[in-house]
Amino acid sequence: GHLHIGSFPESINPENSFQLIQEINRNKVGLLIIDSSGVGIEGDSNAADTYAEFAKHLLNPLKKQGVTILVLDNMGKDRTRGAIGSSRKTHEAGATWQLTHTPNTGTWSLAAIKRRTLGLEHAISLKQTTNPLRYVLSNSTGPVELDGPQLLVVQYLQQVPGTKALPVRMLKDLVRQTGEFPMNTDRLQQAIQAFKVGVHAEVQR
Repeated sequence: GHLHIGSFPESINPENSFQLIQEINRNKVGLLIIDSSGVGIEGDSNAADTYAEFAKHLLNPLKKQGVTILVLDNMGKDRTRGAIGSSRKTHEAGATWQLTHTPNTGTWSLAAIKRRTLGLEHAISLKQTTNPLRYVLSNSTGPVELDGPQLLVVQYLQQVPGTKALPVRMLKDLVRQTGEFPMNTDRLQQAIQAFKVGVHAEVQR
């Protein structure tokens, strides 16, 4: 892979969206991150039309090309009311995740408050380590450690096209049909969750 630093506009509007799409196509970008919706998208953040135009001119064309778009946002002072600005901003999203940090435990939690895409987990918990710096899939008892057979399940699923979009139930059936990964339901579920989250998994030796 390579690092490319392009010339991007300070904020996205209908006029420069085509220019941005050309830049993305030229460099074969697979993931576009916009930080954040209030700054990166031009217009009144409280107006629904702002996000309708953003979806029409940039978001939807890129989605059709298979580009993943991650739009970061900020919560208001009252977290129960969601993000700042028009609720229209999440209308086109395949999923909306709320990120919460617990500093005393070093844990980051992602909760799916909206899901249109099949196969997404309801909640994901990540444990941050600093030496080396990484985020490890964790559960109530700490980081999940994958043994050899579980790691082979993860590697197998990574090689099968289209598996990321499948629900956990279908992935279990797919793995079991191979007859190559004998393990109980709990261990198989653990391996599949690690695969779907896509974070580093500690391997027992």
